[in-house]
Amino acid sequence: MEKSKFTRCIKTAMIMLVAIFSLYMARLIPVDLLFAKSNAPTDEITARSQGDNPLLEEMQTLDRAYRDLVSAVAIHDGKGVYKALTSMHGTQRKTREGIRSGVVKIPKNPKRVKEFVQMDKVFHADLDSLAIAAKKNDEKEMLAITKRLLDGCVNCHQRFRK
Repeated sequence: MEKSKFTRCIKTAMIMLVAIFSLYMARLIPVDLLFAKSNAPTDEITARSQGDNPLLEEMQTLDRAYRDLVSAVAIHDGKGVYKALTSMHGTQRKTREGIRSGVVKIPKNPKRVKEFVQMDKVFHADLDSLAIAAKKNDEKEMLAITKRLLDGCVNCHQRFRK
């Protein structure tokens, strides 16, 4: 492997490690999930999903997709990124319907639902942009958008998750 490609791979790996650590520190990834031997949801995530909550369903789907997405971005695999994103299809619609019907309750700052919905719109627009970058296999754009998505996760959880 040539030196510049090797350096780029090391840089990408370091960014992914920082991203995983950031998710852990923001309590988006339980510590037992970091060391799980399978991709099966942990008991904590499964227990929280009881009650047919579209928001929790979306978060679980996103959690699984993001792990695959980060791995694919790290190895510059646009097809893998796109495949990871397809699992998210339809989750935003269900969450928005749940918010309108009152099934979805925002755990922290529930009176700021409009702000939550706006952040969700931006997040899903970034997912769409990532899908476009993945189709083009644009390594730099995939990495930049993945970082922006992670920042969105952390910001949203700091504002709306207990």
